Amino acid sequence: MSGGSTDAGSGKLIFLIGGEAAVLERCRPVLSVLGHEIHHIGPLGSGQIIKIVNNVMSVGNVAVAAEAMVLGVRAGLDPQRLYDILSTSGGRSHHFIKRFPNVLAGDFTPYFGINLSRKDVALGLNMAASLGLPMPVTSAVRQTYDTAHAEGFGSLDMAGVISLYEKWAGVEVRSKDGGKKAG
Repeated sequence: MSGGSTDAGSGKLIFLIGGEAAVLERCRPVLSVLGHEIHHIGPLGSGQIIKIVNNVMSVGNVAVAAEAMVLGVRAGLDPQRLYDILSTSGGRSHHFIKRFPNVLAGDFTPYFGINLSRKDVALGLNMAASLGLPMPVTSAVRQTYDTAHAEGFGSLDMAGVISLYEKWAGVEVRSKDGGKKAG
């Protein structure tokens, strides 16, 4: 599954399902109440693989976005203006658009926390290790989230990793007007 409680309440979950297609078809009417996309990935376990891969990408995107936002603000740009431009530019991502309005508002409610992010990145690295595949970028992402946890930010939303970069840079990435919190 991809999405959270807000997505479930609005029927916008995305289901990533491994197993027998016939079983999925029997369950489809129930799943379609909660989600608008239902993907049959393949045999049992396939859904778990794609979920791990998806979360590695999501967590990595957030870490890079946090680093970039702090870079821009440290270099003198207005945080809200920077977000407004980046959210329509080539570097944007789903989680940048979804989570960074909350960063600008100073809201780090853990919809998907740093500690969960650490766990999921570790699952990706463990899967890669079992396949003999080095993942240096994902390893750096894991170190970043481990450092955020060690610095006391583990209970924050995954975008709260920006707090680590803010600490290092001596800046805050907040909108002057309190930001437009994402729903």
